[in-house]
Amino acid sequence: MSDLDALARAGKHHRVVADDIAAADGRESDRALTALAGMAFTRVDRQFRERTAERGRGAFLNGSALGALRPKGVIEILSFEATRTVSIAERVGAMVGVAERLRIMGSLALALCHLAAGRVDAVCSLKAARSVDIAAAQLLVRECGLAIDLPEAPPFGAAPLDLVGRSRVVAGGSPEVCARLYAALSV
Repeated sequence: MSDLDALARAGKHHRVVADDIAAADGRESDRALTALAGMAFTRVDRQFRERTAERGRGAFLNGSALGALRPKGVIEILSFEATRTVSIAERVGAMVGVAERLRIMGSLALALCHLAAGRVDAVCSLKAARSVDIAAAQLLVRECGLAIDLPEAPPFGAAPLDLVGRSRVVAGGSPEVCARLYAALSV
């Protein structure tokens, strides 16, 4: 927690701090090093939230099971991530009719945690994401039975756990929601 405190004091993040930590099993499965367990931490105004997941055992927020509150099939709240103003301006028009409202949290891992908790209905990144940056958060999403994909380098499960950004990320309550998001992003 002292590392999170130091990050908060660094000046870049005044109110929200997020960290994503995962452990892989070291074996390759369809080319991918799969995350076995993960923890995503956030601290908002001195409240510390711990999200944990273990493959095949579920996802939890401060020890309570996640997944009861599901994202809607119709996207009311969409989280845009990995964004710069120009990226938002180029893509926001394509979301009219796809999503009612947009949120930008500033962290793809945090946005995926909010999806797992049912606080947003879908998430998309506007630039290629690195698998190591979202390893724990994607495990939370998958353990909640939600869909996540790398549409420019499918399937998600085959992506190596490394430092290379291969594809944008789309995530939601179903593969159909992911496909709808990617179609809108590709216009």
